[in-house]
Amino acid sequence: MFGYTAGIPMIFTERLFRDFKTEDRNRLIKHQNGRVVWKSSLEGAHARYGFMQSPADWDKYLQFDADHPGNYFLTETAITTCEKLDIVPLFAVYGGAGFEELCGLFGFEMLFKLLYTDKSFVKWAVKELNDYAVAVAEGILQRGGKYINFTADLGFTGRSIISPRTFREFFKPAMKKFCRRVHQLGGRTLFHSCGNVVELMPDLMETGIDALHPIEGTAGNDIVEFKKRYGKVLILIGNVPIPLLTHGTPKENYDYVLYLLENVSKDGGHIISSSHSITQWCKLKNFFAYYKAVEDYGKYPIKIR
Repeated sequence: MFGYTAGIPMIFTERLFRDFKTEDRNRLIKHQNGRVVWKSSLEGAHARYGFMQSPADWDKYLQFDADHPGNYFLTETAITTCEKLDIVPLFAVYGGAGFEELCGLFGFEMLFKLLYTDKSFVKWAVKELNDYAVAVAEGILQRGGKYINFTADLGFTGRSIISPRTFREFFKPAMKKFCRRVHQLGGRTLFHSCGNVVELMPDLMETGIDALHPIEGTAGNDIVEFKKRYGKVLILIGNVPIPLLTHGTPKENYDYVLYLLENVSKDGGHIISSSHSITQWCKLKNFFAYYKAVEDYGKYPIKIR
């Protein structure tokens, strides 16, 4: 599988590019009044303070245009190229769940205030995002795509960021609608959420997602337990730990991959990957050990020595 953008999400008005500017080689974004809205570090971590300060900013800076060709100009090229290379393009769609997008637009602090002070606006905003995502997914599938990726980082270490009750009230209906429409057009959905999602799993299963990534073990997710509970209907993607790839030995990485192959992959329904992505601080020798374990024992029928 190869993660790919179908195009550029057409969601912003021209005013956003007038009112905000980038500094320090795009690692800092500021409003014209000097307020910092986005800050990235050299290591890749970032802080979101929000482009918007209130619901009144929504129409000022956002204008969803799902019909714009900019959403799809890479779609057919990706499909043609991937067919030649015998890999599957996985197209990312903006807005399918709504949570992470709202965190980026308003910042975490403002969004969590709105979840309590203006519930009707949040529900309306999630609907607008989701309607756009559904329309873009339709466009991708009509152009020959099949696999759609959408994202909402719902957890951190040890627990979810929002409660199951909040997820059910604000975000679950949108995800359910998104998955249902993709399925109606013959597509499949992959949902990405970093962090601990254990409490949210029963509700996530009811949204209709087809695959879940990356099932971080260091955040408290047990991929073997997930396989027992949900493996008959859900494709699991993960979960070689980033800390292991960074600080472990080649043998430890090789052995962990064998553990996954034997306990998760053995009867299908598992796509092996890291617990997020192969980051720049992962040791190359550890990645090669991970890859070699897959090459040595990852062909069906899987039989570990």
